[in-house]
Amino acid sequence: MQTPAKTIVDLERKFWQSMVEQDADAALDMLCEPALMVSPRGAMKFDHDEYRKMAEQGAMVLTAFELQQYADRLPEREHRGADLPRETEIDPAGRAARP
Repeated sequence: MQTPAKTIVDLERKFWQSMVEQDADAALDMLCEPALMVSPRGAMKFDHDEYRKMAEQGAMVLTAFELQQYADRLPEREHRGADLPRETEIDPAGRAARP
């Protein structure tokens, strides 16, 4: 039986891979409505239509990611909701090789 922590990491990896593959449908299957995102520009709430627009018409595309350190158990209660550390590579949307 898979642990809850492994399930979370597997889903996180699947979501980020959907962005690398530019598969908006796969990402949308994992997003609730509304969904929340935190970026250097701050937090934003969006629905499926807004996500699809960002994924398909955004100025940048994710080309690679690596999940780094993650615990083999769920975070302590006071740390729940914190995202997993990661490294990413992005390119301007018009210049990245699309699958």
